[in-house]
Amino acid sequence: KMYPNPVQNQLIIKAEQIQNTEIEIYSIWGQLVKSFQFDGSVINVSELNSGLYIVKQKSDAVVLGTFVRMK
Repeated sequence: KMYPNPVQNQLIIKAEQIQNTEIEIYSIWGQLVKSFQFDGSVINVSELNSGLYIVKQKSDAVVLGTFVRMK
């Protein structure tokens, strides 16, 4: 579960199975825009431009969801 959506600055992901794993955020065009170790906390997306993004778990390329970033 990801919320809020749309998001302005902080995205929350609630999923126990993805804690302590690497997460990647891609633009809708497939460009990797952020990669980080997810520790189960809030994700700061304030540096991203407005748009639609895809969140993936790097280890097995599972798509966790999408979100809209609005400034």
